[in-house]
Amino acid sequence: MSSKNIAAINRIYEAFGVGTFSRAFQPFVFPLEDHVAIEHLIDGGDRIAVAGRAHGTIRDGGSFDVPMMHLWEFQDGLAVRLEIVLDVPMMQTALAP
Repeated sequence: MSSKNIAAINRIYEAFGVGTFSRAFQPFVFPLEDHVAIEHLIDGGDRIAVAGRAHGTIRDGGSFDVPMMHLWEFQDGLAVRLEIVLDVPMMQTALAP
């Protein structure tokens, strides 16, 4: 895993912190605390998959711990696309009242 895109991924996660990615979900789950634990990086050249788990607590006291994947696409060394994939049924079950 020595590609320049893997190095870019590492810089992105260090610069923004993993909590930044889940801010996109705030209108839906309003997390008080959230983390992403990265378990695997898969180097596909211009496509990088980051697999792990998203976990945290939400405002009503509930919590979640679900598998996730971040799918990155690079062009000319720049990240041009990020797709976030979560185990939605598992997340819905965790967040149900």
